[in-house]
Amino acid sequence: MNIQGLIIPSTLYVVNDLHPKLILENDWLKSSRRVIDYRTGILSLFDELILCPLEGFNSMQNCVTLKQTVCLQPYSESILPVHVPHKYSNRSVLIEPLINQSALPVRVAETLYSTKGRGGILRVLNATAEPVTVRRFTKLGTISTLNCINTACMSKRN
Repeated sequence: MNIQGLIIPSTLYVVNDLHPKLILENDWLKSSRRVIDYRTGILSLFDELILCPLEGFNSMQNCVTLKQTVCLQPYSESILPVHVPHKYSNRSVLIEPLINQSALPVRVAETLYSTKGRGGILRVLNATAEPVTVRRFTKLGTISTLNCINTACMSKRN
């Protein structure tokens, strides 16, 4: 394994397309003297020789953002163009509302979509009596591949 240039001989199992990424407890993590600090969002290995940022569920690598500023009329539904992270280009994906959707001025619908390059679409609702402006690059939802979803469903059945 190569972490920030430090080569560590070990055998690890990798799960592709896991969203969000997950650290599983094993002997290697114990022997690496790891400390996971959720307050700072840092994983420390080998007594702080290696410091790695934790990837949050709402990190930019797992979120779609609005392509352009839009103004939504009161009590209206719209389909908006969004940017998707590079790793989701030309893939079948599920876009879901952010966990803390109350921070957004609109409500986001779950959307199944086949991205075209780094572009996608998302359905939103302005459920208020006032016009709402949503700014370009606003995080609107989380994204995952359909392969990841199918794998998770198969695991639950077994």
